[in-house]
Amino acid sequence: MHARGRRLVGLFACMYYGALRTAEAVGVTSADVKLPETGWGTVLLNRTRPSVGKQWTDSGETHDDRGLKDRPAEEVRLVPIPTPD
Repeated sequence: MHARGRRLVGLFACMYYGALRTAEAVGVTSADVKLPETGWGTVLLNRTRPSVGKQWTDSGETHDDRGLKDRPAEEVRLVPIPTPD
């Protein structure tokens, strides 16, 4: 498996087990992922980054920063994720 494929396995596993939306997965940073030595880890979701196009954002970036869908702006969703043993 190529290097990019190995990284994508982890991404899609988190999306599958944690039921992450695509825009939520794009918004995850390394600081949002808590991986213990053993047991399940946690992803802290606090924003989404939907792709809306450069012409529609104030920043000129392709992705817009938004809160979680159907939740208050400051709410954080804790998502359990499996860690490899």
